[in-house]
Amino acid sequence: MTLDEKLDNFYNATMEDAAKQRVEIINDYKKSLREIYEEHKQESLRKAENFFEMEVKNLNREKNKTLSTETLDMRRLINEKSKELSAILFNDVTRKIEEFMKTPEYIDLLEKQIRDAVNFSKQDAITIYINPSDEEKKAELEKRTNALLTISTIDFLGGTRAVISSKNILIDNSFSTKINEEKEKFELQS
Repeated sequence: MTLDEKLDNFYNATMEDAAKQRVEIINDYKKSLREIYEEHKQESLRKAENFFEMEVKNLNREKNKTLSTETLDMRRLINEKSKELSAILFNDVTRKIEEFMKTPEYIDLLEKQIRDAVNFSKQDAITIYINPSDEEKKAELEKRTNALLTISTIDFLGGTRAVISSKNILIDNSFSTKINEEKEKFELQS
């Protein structure tokens, strides 16, 4: 083999070896880049998921805060409206009671309340009060019931109140008490 042939062989072998090394280096570099890419991709996904979870939590917190504020506002408005409607309702009730007090049925009701109180007392001393606005009805009611009536110094809208002192009993059939009881029940249900 001549020197030129030897040089050609050496050159070809060197070039083949360099080509192989180049391919190996490129493959190693590609592999390294893929690993770096996968690590970067996984890290980015983790960061994105964490950011997403934090934003979801923040949005839920904000939503709950807004919902709570809106709920409180709605309850306040409902409560105000309920009080307003309650006042209107009980003003109407009071007006209707005042109209009822001008009817003969009202005198019949007073008579029944007085008789019931006398029957309840069973011969114990009883003081039966009628409202100051019913003073003109006193004589007729005493005549109908054979009971001694007292005009109250306190306006209780209408109806009767009776006291059995010996037993510490108050029989309260006054309209003001009945209205107040109904107001309390009405407010509890609203």
